[in-house]
Amino acid sequence: MKKQFIKKTCIIGLFQLVVIWSSHAQTWSAVGFGTNNNVLAIDTFSNDLYAGGVFDSAGRIPANNLASWNTLTWSVPGTGLNNDVNALVVYNGSLIAGGFFTNAGGNPANAVAKWNGTSWSALGAGLNNRVLSLAVYNGNLYAGGEFDSAGGQPAKYIAQWNGSNWVSVGSGVNNWVYALTVFNGQLIAGGKFTTAGGISCNYIAGWNGIKWDSLKGGMNNSVRTLTVYKTQLVAGGVFSLAGGISASNIALWNGASWAALGAGLDNDVLSLAAYNNTLFAGGAFLNAGGNPANRVAQWNGTNWSPLGNGANFNVTALSGYKGSVYAGGAFDTAGGLVAKHIAKWSTPSAVNEVQDLNGTTLLYPDPNNGTFLLNVKNTLLPANFEIYNLLGEMIYTGRLSSSVSEIKLNNTVSHGIYLYRVLTQSGNLLGQGKFVIQ
Repeated sequence: MKKQFIKKTCIIGLFQLVVIWSSHAQTWSAVGFGTNNNVLAIDTFSNDLYAGGVFDSAGRIPANNLASWNTLTWSVPGTGLNNDVNALVVYNGSLIAGGFFTNAGGNPANAVAKWNGTSWSALGAGLNNRVLSLAVYNGNLYAGGEFDSAGGQPAKYIAQWNGSNWVSVGSGVNNWVYALTVFNGQLIAGGKFTTAGGISCNYIAGWNGIKWDSLKGGMNNSVRTLTVYKTQLVAGGVFSLAGGISASNIALWNGASWAALGAGLDNDVLSLAAYNNTLFAGGAFLNAGGNPANRVAQWNGTNWSPLGNGANFNVTALSGYKGSVYAGGAFDTAGGLVAKHIAKWSTPSAVNEVQDLNGTTLLYPDPNNGTFLLNVKNTLLPANFEIYNLLGEMIYTGRLSSSVSEIKLNNTVSHGIYLYRVLTQSGNLLGQGKFVIQ
């Protein structure tokens, strides 16, 4: 009789559960054991997520500044790169890495290299200094950074690879290029420069394949990151003005004029990503739109909101992958949980009364005192266990060490519907479901 009542109550509350859990119960989780130092770039290639930076291990295995994640395990592409990786992009079916390295997979490669899924190769003679950004425009690869020579020829801070040779992009720009993206038929560059092709361009400019153009006065300080969101260009950086209007470290360009995104962010914006109709920003800020947001926030087109408790240090890379947003940076906690330099922000799916994944089963909940049993296959142990209320707040966490574990909430929670998740120690989902305390 008790079980029938519980099941009936769960069914009645399922619609509410789906709506609230989907929109509010977003959580941070670790990406395996992460990396042992900063992640500076994230991108997707061949169905895996790639992270580049300044580290020598990922998931506790040796990894020279680049590693891939398939949602379960970390892997290493060859022997990696011998120095930092600052930028990643997919070009002609290969992953391109840019940074400050001189060797890729044991072969000479100056600041830029190609991974085809099996082996590394150089792109000509490469660049003579650090690459900070990469983009593909009109079928060609573009690199921006701190260099002034590409393929042995002059190239002021930006260069084009046409598949066989490096060439300059007009007369280039007069200082570092931090970011590149494509918008409205132009290659957009952002950085420390104040001229492009000899014309005044304050920290941002557009290249149409023939000449450089300014974007209505640009900014009053550096542009560090660029993306496209809902048919508009988004620029983030270290500025307070865009096109002469107030814009706190982030601004929108519609092709004709600049606009602010609400009250903006209160410190440097270092990374941007548009995913699932939402704009994500990462950096050194602690407030977004005037509200607390620790170094990472989301913009829904109207308002800013935090991503849980955020990260405890700078977020320098963002990318969407398989329904979640991944953040990389200098942090070692995200949402208050241990997450070494890379973390996943996701919305757990709403489930039926019990979802059994890999042999994880809720045996029964006791509606009287919040005591129930959880059955987990021995091969999956030890595992972590979490309980959330319908506001998405974690109210309980513990470690499962035996195949049948008794969970006692006692009087610590009130009656209602609750959701649980069982995860591996590295944060991978083993099972999830819901139960009722009456």
